[in-house]
Amino acid sequence: MRSEGLGGVQKAVGVLWAAIVLLTGCAAPPKVGVKPSLSEWGADPASSRTLYRKSITYLDGGRQADAENTIVFACMDYPEVQRLLFLRGVLERSRFKTEQSSGTFAQVYRLNPENLPGRTAHIVVSMDFGGDAEVGFDKLRALMDQHPDEPLLRWLYIIEAVGRQPYAEEALRLCEELLQEWKVGPVTLHKAYANFLVVVRNDLEAALEQRMLAAEMEPVANNYEGVARTLERMEQYAEAEPVYAKMVELEPDSAVRWFQWGNCRAHLEDYAGAAATFEKAHALD
Repeated sequence: MRSEGLGGVQKAVGVLWAAIVLLTGCAAPPKVGVKPSLSEWGADPASSRTLYRKSITYLDGGRQADAENTIVFACMDYPEVQRLLFLRGVLERSRFKTEQSSGTFAQVYRLNPENLPGRTAHIVVSMDFGGDAEVGFDKLRALMDQHPDEPLLRWLYIIEAVGRQPYAEEALRLCEELLQEWKVGPVTLHKAYANFLVVVRNDLEAALEQRMLAAEMEPVANNYEGVARTLERMEQYAEAEPVYAKMVELEPDSAVRWFQWGNCRAHLEDYAGAAATFEKAHALD
């Protein structure tokens, strides 16, 4: 119950901040009674830096879920450490949990609106809640130029570029740059890279490699779907069919998953199999 209550507060903060953005053009929440933190690392910088480095090491090794678990507990132990909250917000945003990340970024901003985490939080929430995307990307680009050793800035640029085609080419370059620096990299970075490989280069084979890596790193239905849909775009329906079967095994109560599998079977002219999966989809929905 306690975690649900905190989530509700975060969501409410995000929605309120969105209203401020849309009505005033400013992502700054009221600062009444708020004192910026003296340090991004809090009163015990040695401990908070250790937890931050541990999370980054997990990301470097392709263990995003472990990084997320570490940073959630770190923020519970050190709720006023701006850098830990900032990393948590980036991780949430990389999963496209926009309302949740906006609440976290609101906390980052209130701790100190003037430093790098605070300024970045302002930009990202503005972009996510109706701000001018071109202005936001220009500001992120300027911060990247000023802080070339901050990989989270480049990752945020990549995340914000998903679904915004004018920025896809630059995001693709940043993906390749980050994956040169990180040993493996977080799973959501590989998934974004796959998207940009298709959008910018129409390189389905390279995108498939990234999708398969993501499914290996996190064997969940959504990642298997990415593999299967890419195989279908390559008209490799026989290879896609067992991937859809695995996807359905992981999410057997999803009508959409069964329907997707049925479509693939239809392409293979397995009409009896397709009918059976469509009937299952219909029974679920």
